[in-house]
Amino acid sequence: MIRIRFLLITCLLHFAAVCPAAQSGSSLLPGDTAEERIIALFNLVDTSAALRSSPSAFGAFLADLENRRDPVLKRYIDYFREISPVFFEKDGKARIRIYEAAYERFGKSRDSRLQAICLHYIGQENFVLGNYGAAFDKSLQSREILKAIGYENIPEVGKYLHDIALNYYYFRDYEKVTGLMYEALKHRPYSPNLDIQRYNTLALSYRQTGRPDSAASYFRKAAMRSEFYRDSTWITLIAGNLGTIYITRKQYREALPLLLADFHYNRTNDHFPDMARNAALAIADVWLQLNQPDSAIYYLEESERLHLKNPLKDSFGRQQRDEDFLKSYYDILARYYRQLGNYTLAYLYLDSLNKTSLEHDRRYNTMLAKVSEDKLKIQQYVSDIALERQKRRTALVRWMLILAVLLFCIVLLGLLYFLNRARQAKQKALQQLKDAEILSRQKLTMAAFERAKDQLRYQLGLVEEKNLLIGRLKNDLEKLRSGREASPDLLEETLEKLACARLLTQEDWVRFRRRFNAVFNDSLEDLKKTHPDITQSEERIYALIQLDVGTRQMASMLGISPESVRKARYRLNKRLKST
Repeated sequence: MIRIRFLLITCLLHFAAVCPAAQSGSSLLPGDTAEERIIALFNLVDTSAALRSSPSAFGAFLADLENRRDPVLKRYIDYFREISPVFFEKDGKARIRIYEAAYERFGKSRDSRLQAICLHYIGQENFVLGNYGAAFDKSLQSREILKAIGYENIPEVGKYLHDIALNYYYFRDYEKVTGLMYEALKHRPYSPNLDIQRYNTLALSYRQTGRPDSAASYFRKAAMRSEFYRDSTWITLIAGNLGTIYITRKQYREALPLLLADFHYNRTNDHFPDMARNAALAIADVWLQLNQPDSAIYYLEESERLHLKNPLKDSFGRQQRDEDFLKSYYDILARYYRQLGNYTLAYLYLDSLNKTSLEHDRRYNTMLAKVSEDKLKIQQYVSDIALERQKRRTALVRWMLILAVLLFCIVLLGLLYFLNRARQAKQKALQQLKDAEILSRQKLTMAAFERAKDQLRYQLGLVEEKNLLIGRLKNDLEKLRSGREASPDLLEETLEKLACARLLTQEDWVRFRRRFNAVFNDSLEDLKKTHPDITQSEERIYALIQLDVGTRQMASMLGISPESVRKARYRLNKRLKST
């Protein structure tokens, strides 16, 4: 089954808001309640190109609002005035410094709500810059403050929860995504777009965790909200998402019209060609499942055309979306050529799929390692601050002891006792830090070990896939040889294909051997040292035994008979026991 994943289009904020500076503040902020006016203010700042392109227009807008003397909006006017330079600053690090300065200012005025908002956007800016550990740390601090205030007292809280959920979605932590989205659904919608998105995000998370019924349910709820807001883009996008659920259920005829609607609506959308590209790929998969490769190739070519057309070179999550597209694209192409009987091209695209998957896993593992490294640095920073404070306390205690000696012996004894307790606390804090570092390293090591084992199993699966192709080629060869009027050219061509599709090439073995040594602590190298005369064939038998591969499967992978495998295993075991 196709592994297409329509990743959440985080940049789909398609409001058509343009606010002329001549309009009054009251006409720009509709709403009878304070909560409605606050949400209207945030939405306007988010979506108005006029405000975000002119500092003078933004300043005039805030002054106009301030003249209304609305006590509810006053604190938010102060917030936007303080952070307004971020809208005109292109450098991400500079924007973080602006938010940090605002955070310090609101700390002096003891406004924890505005401090939490600053922390949230510091986290978001760090996420875009790739500082994932700092991003999650700031987001967590922001959520703790907002939770203490009470989510129900923050009208725009749905936006903050959704932003954090998308960060976790990027790292495939779908359990946290669903938790945040359920919390967001308890509060008023931030905007029509995010109202639809929160149901769609929940559905995508359920789809990624293999729960198609729950995914379909929330896709339908998202579709209802799209119909309510009459948003054609979302209507077609969710139709395509529902179509992928039908694909997983093998209801291909039901999936096709939904995917076609998504494709035809978005194929001319220059801003978001990803949507039409993914829909075309899903349609190609459906036609292949229906054994109509001629129809499939058209949509495969369309998906490739739209992929090359995509102008969003630096958009958030672009690399991840492109890698997922290419994995699905190579998978479908391999199956397409296999249906046509062109096993050589099928094998080539399987190889491309393997390389793309390995690169994707490498980059994803690097990101996870960076998150752990960033978190460790943050813990170290926090510990350094705690130790510095402890040093100051210790210095103060010593000064008090000096004074106590001059004043009274009993006070001296009491202060000495306090100093001893402080030292114990410092040692305990240092020991806890060391324990945390050791535990973090152990977790990273275990995670790397498990990922390496998964990669070994994945490579063995690819060898099995090659074996199926070779089996078909051998059958074709036998038929050609047994034919009375077999064509020499056709026979030669089949022999060439068979020669090109070796089960386990030297390159495969070198890659497999390197990963196997990484997982099993260089056991093949140790085997070579203790048995210098061991052959490469025996090394392969030994490695497959360690991976619990059965005799028949081992024979299939190595291209020999099961009896030969049994004899080889017997000789290898006898040799190993003799030492």
